[in-house]
Amino acid sequence: MKGLLMNEANLSINSLLKIIEELRKENAKLRKSILERDAIITEQNNKIRKLEERLKRHSQNSNQPPSTDQYAKKNRPKSEREKSGKKPGGQPGHKGITLQSGPNPDKVIYCNVDQCKACHYDLSAIQPYECVKRQECDIPYIKPTITEYRVTAKVCPRCKRVNKAKGPEHLTQQIQYGQKIVSLATYLHYDQLIPLKRIQGIFYDLFSITISEGTLVNKHSQLFNQLSHSESRIHKNLLKSPVNNCDETSMRVDGKTRWLHVVSNDTNTAYLSHNKRGTEAMDAMGILPHFEGVVVHDNWKPYFTYQNANHSLCNAHHIRELRSIDENYEQPWAKEMRQHLLNISRLVNEYKNAGKSNLPEKIIKKFSERYDSILDSAISQIPTLKATSPNPKKRGRVKQHPAKNLHDRLTKQKEETLRFMHDFMVPFTNNQAEQDIRMTKVKLKVSGCFRSQEGADRFCRIRGYISTSRKRGLNILQSLKNAIRGQPELF
Repeated sequence: MKGLLMNEANLSINSLLKIIEELRKENAKLRKSILERDAIITEQNNKIRKLEERLKRHSQNSNQPPSTDQYAKKNRPKSEREKSGKKPGGQPGHKGITLQSGPNPDKVIYCNVDQCKACHYDLSAIQPYECVKRQECDIPYIKPTITEYRVTAKVCPRCKRVNKAKGPEHLTQQIQYGQKIVSLATYLHYDQLIPLKRIQGIFYDLFSITISEGTLVNKHSQLFNQLSHSESRIHKNLLKSPVNNCDETSMRVDGKTRWLHVVSNDTNTAYLSHNKRGTEAMDAMGILPHFEGVVVHDNWKPYFTYQNANHSLCNAHHIRELRSIDENYEQPWAKEMRQHLLNISRLVNEYKNAGKSNLPEKIIKKFSERYDSILDSAISQIPTLKATSPNPKKRGRVKQHPAKNLHDRLTKQKEETLRFMHDFMVPFTNNQAEQDIRMTKVKLKVSGCFRSQEGADRFCRIRGYISTSRKRGLNILQSLKNAIRGQPELF
């Protein structure tokens, strides 16, 4: 009996242990399932957050172009511009532009009254007591003017030598297009960015001139060669400049992705189309490797490989990123820093307008300390990202919160961020380079791509010549005509 009880007790203990083991295994499966589910939920939350951030992006808080902004009022981006309190429209003292009457009209037409409307008396011999003038400004019908040069030859009656007159050097064909036609076609294509096919239509509709696309390409190729020296002079001017702005953007050439690089200031513009984005292309351009002034750019790392120059970061990018952090993550330090940078810029502009060359050291120290104080207060506001996967990748940098990335940049590159405060020649933003590169993006939107690398190179050189001419206040058509004549502007 006792042995039977002992066997039953052992069986019950074994059963209990077996049940406990099964429960442990089940518990382990549940724990693993919960961890996997938590990882999925975390990943989904991150995706939702990224999608929400994408919906909130616009041209004022990201690098998206204004064309992507939504028209809905609730999505309209907020402007950094402060209200001036002035009414819309022209302000007192503003010099408006209006059509003025000409003192010497080209043509005068009299509108006479020849009969009395009441009694029908003949008034043709009566002198008018009043004459009201009305003028109409218009352009005549444009038609081409064909100039024929007749190159004569004469035989000397004494020595019998045949003497031929010297004709115009620029005329190499029996008939060819004049310099005005070529300069206008070049202006329309490279400055107004009108495709060659549409230029053909313009010339036919306006001037009754038929001109082939191949002829236009040949003329542009000739102009490209004639502008070689002008481009070299632009590069030399940029090398001597105390401050240059740099930027780069993608472009499609012959079905492949290429890169357009620009180095510019307020008087010169140089472009380069290259199959690389980094230092190989910048070295090929030949400006930054030898430049010793200040380079303003958007913090793209390859620019920092040029140690001969000082660097300044574009604060327009910082303003947009700070606005994004403020709107998407509600971190007060971002709004404070954005306002602080704008306050510095506003005061610098006031001093510039007053004819001063620098801020007082006391004000610089105050701004600098405030800058550090805002970054110090930001540390407690920026969250630390947790690993989203139980087996994180071993290689690469640990992913940080976007606010932390910006905070690190503003901390490590304080000197580059605030260089505009110490040197009034340094601009607050990199807008100069972005404006110079913008028209190329318009060209790509119109035409889609460049069909050949030769076409891209032509566009870069001719567009650089046009941009430099405009910055120097020159008439673009006249500058192009001079270049076509073989006498380009030597800036």
